[in-house]
Amino acid sequence: MKPSASESTDRNRNAQTLLIQLYSIGLSNKAGRLKLINSLVKINLRVLAHSIMILLLVSCGGNNTPSTEDNDELLTFAQKLQLLEGIKITEIPSPNAQFSQSYIIDITQPIDHNAPTAGNYEQRIYLHYVDEASPVIFNTRGYTGSENIHEVTTLTKANQITVTARYYEHAIPHKSDWQYLTIEQQSDDLHAIFELFKPLLNGKWLSTGTSKGGMNALFYRYAYPNDMDVTIAYAAPIMFGREDLRFDTFVYETVSNKGCRDKISDFQRLVLSNKEAVLSVLALNPDDFNFSLLRALEYSVLEYPFAFWQYAPSDCASIPMSTSTTEQLATHLNQQSNLRYFSRDAYTFFSPGFIQGYNEVGYYRYKTEHLADLLEVTDYSPHDFVPESGKRNFEPNKMRDISSWLINEGQQIIYIYGGFDPYTAAAVKPSDTLDSFSIIQPSGSHSVRINMLDEKDRVYSAIESWLNVKLVP
Repeated sequence: MKPSASESTDRNRNAQTLLIQLYSIGLSNKAGRLKLINSLVKINLRVLAHSIMILLLVSCGGNNTPSTEDNDELLTFAQKLQLLEGIKITEIPSPNAQFSQSYIIDITQPIDHNAPTAGNYEQRIYLHYVDEASPVIFNTRGYTGSENIHEVTTLTKANQITVTARYYEHAIPHKSDWQYLTIEQQSDDLHAIFELFKPLLNGKWLSTGTSKGGMNALFYRYAYPNDMDVTIAYAAPIMFGREDLRFDTFVYETVSNKGCRDKISDFQRLVLSNKEAVLSVLALNPDDFNFSLLRALEYSVLEYPFAFWQYAPSDCASIPMSTSTTEQLATHLNQQSNLRYFSRDAYTFFSPGFIQGYNEVGYYRYKTEHLADLLEVTDYSPHDFVPESGKRNFEPNKMRDISSWLINEGQQIIYIYGGFDPYTAAAVKPSDTLDSFSIIQPSGSHSVRINMLDEKDRVYSAIESWLNVKLVP
């Protein structure tokens, strides 16, 4: 009987793993060689040519069998990469001297991991290589991937794999059917990448990400708790409900002080009372938007309180007042809550995030009650940007199940938040019985990093202990 697509994929990947193990055990280990060769025969390889190459190398046994050290030179890391099926490799310049090799790799993934016959798509990763024994920093992006080096990679002198999120550029399924944009499918993507590269990179693995990328790291840890040794999630909320009302409490009642919060509300009313003048200063092209510029301005004003605390905390003195010029109003609004976030291009880019927020992950809402007399309509919502083709019934238990697992079972996870970042309203606070912890940096923003923390030494110590490395701060 012909194997299914999923069985064929599993067999090929098992074969790749066995081939690499055959190389790695050392030519002098005859018993180990024979056992693995037997396994290769049973798999019915399509990569027989590669196995023959390896077998020819090992057939030189006897008294002249090279030592394990000699064997380590038989295949370079680049040559091992070439043994992997279903990938396209492009070598790129390494960003710094920490890495000896760097690659862009496009990996063939199932559109639906539960039904491989639905077709495949290519998912891009960026691999920066130090050596096979060093830790691996598995950077789960929330949007597009990049060649940038993560701070934990620099601290640990580790290898790094950065993964482009499903449905973003260089990771878009050929069939753009939004039903495959789920927490489960994204986690399956990450698991497949881990299984592909773990035989080549055998150090400890640490997953990490920021904001939506941090959420993806936590979702993956929940789905496959044994893949990663450590996880560090930055500014990663776990939200409850399609519109999580904890954000209202944080932004309008809790964060900073009442004087600053009132100033933000006054600024919103000031802009809405001068809409046409502000739009005249901004001089935007109406063809760049799916709706009127007036509506785009009102979206921007509603987004402003969340955006202000997310990225510009402790800067209340910069908020324009009634004595400010129209130019000052427009400039400040555009700096904190850029109208282009609501443009057609931004709509296209961020659609996957809006869709997942609507269906599974949740989001915040736009508070309009205090501005109702100045708005064209009062039922604005971030969900206005969800295409009809992407809408499904919200799954209310999904995020609560993930939250419960993280709080009660998730080991060796560090959660890092900024005290002024609204997403901290949905922060994870793990049980004291776990070897995990959460840090909220006072007055910190969505951009908080380890080196900004008052408790950074606690984080350094945990990383050193969990990865068995010595950091280089």
